[in-house]
Amino acid sequence: LELMHNLARNGGTSLKRLAASWSETYRCHFVANVADVTCPICHDVVKDAHVTSCCEGHFCDYCIHRILYSKDNCPLCREKQFEAVPSKKYSTKVQSLEIYCKMKCRGCPWTGPLRDATAHLDAKGGSCRYVDVECPNKCGAQIIRDSLPLHLQVACSKSESSCPYCHEKLTKGDLTRHWATCPSYPLPCPNLCGAGTLKRSEMERHLQECPLHPVKCEFFHAGCTTKIKRRDVSEHAEESTRAHLGLLSASVAKRFDQQEERLRLKDEEIEGLRSELRELQVSAITVPPVEFVISDRVQHFRDNWDWFSPDFHTHYGGYLLCLHVKKEVTVFGRGIYRLTLSLKVKEGKSDSILPWPRRSAVSIQVVTYDFTIPKTIAVLLSPKATLPLLSFPSEYSDKETRNDCIAGKNHEVKFFVLKVELA
Repeated sequence: LELMHNLARNGGTSLKRLAASWSETYRCHFVANVADVTCPICHDVVKDAHVTSCCEGHFCDYCIHRILYSKDNCPLCREKQFEAVPSKKYSTKVQSLEIYCKMKCRGCPWTGPLRDATAHLDAKGGSCRYVDVECPNKCGAQIIRDSLPLHLQVACSKSESSCPYCHEKLTKGDLTRHWATCPSYPLPCPNLCGAGTLKRSEMERHLQECPLHPVKCEFFHAGCTTKIKRRDVSEHAEESTRAHLGLLSASVAKRFDQQEERLRLKDEEIEGLRSELRELQVSAITVPPVEFVISDRVQHFRDNWDWFSPDFHTHYGGYLLCLHVKKEVTVFGRGIYRLTLSLKVKEGKSDSILPWPRRSAVSIQVVTYDFTIPKTIAVLLSPKATLPLLSFPSEYSDKETRNDCIAGKNHEVKFFVLKVELA
């Protein structure tokens, strides 16, 4: 460790280069004796040979530079001052040594010069048939090159294949999942009827004819819950005739009671509708033409007020309406005001059976002490609508006559009479 720290302090870049070189020392078996090409320091075959200037000794690049960095003497001649330079001739001699393939333990018979070992063991283009290579289909497996064809044919989950039953193209990894839904996959009859294997697509049709398939009794709707094999249906019907007749009788009686109950409920509903109709006919339903008298408000001409008429129908079972009269004083202190009449559509009992919207014509008259305002307006009746009908005295051009007539300035007005009629 102390030596490594010294090397790091004296030359970090060279240390990294030497350490990388040292990590790649030869790990192979040589055919001949290599004692004459071993490094005197590490006693391994010389790696990246360097020769010293003092005694021309040959050392590994890493080994001799470790001595130089530590400023030790030459390991062979003990000379203190020396240099080390690369020896291409000695490196060529080492690279020419015959070695065995690293995969000899797996059966590879190759021998050759050290320089060719890397190319021989290359996983992509090498000639060694016993080196580990990656599956070309990217299934993640590391396979001996000699076994790769067998792997691709049998074990590789990503290799292309086809279903032997429906011939659909897919990978081997998807084949098992495909068989769970393959329409041509052979299946035995679940009832073991002896029909042999059938395609999955034909199984449903077979079960509709299989004599051993369990089916419901013909009198299931009558209450028989027995499940029997299809071939025993006739026998079951003969053996259970009395029981089936009893079930049929009970079923018919039950349905008859249910029908009677439905008829009774319908009769009650009809009677309720008739009763409502009679109430509508008998009750005091107001229908046009209608007349309303407003007499309790006229003395308060100085005030604003709203008046709503009693509800009335357009006809028996028709639309429910009421009249809204709104008084607004326009000139305070002079008794000048404006009356606005509008028709309000209210929620009635017959709204669900009436046609909406409904166009109609409204004839309205406003009668005071000595004059009458008649008007006919076309309106469109729709649910909960407020329909403006009339606003006056804006109907009159003569301001003085309007004020006198409506406000009662020149004579006393005792009442308003509103007459409404719908066409």
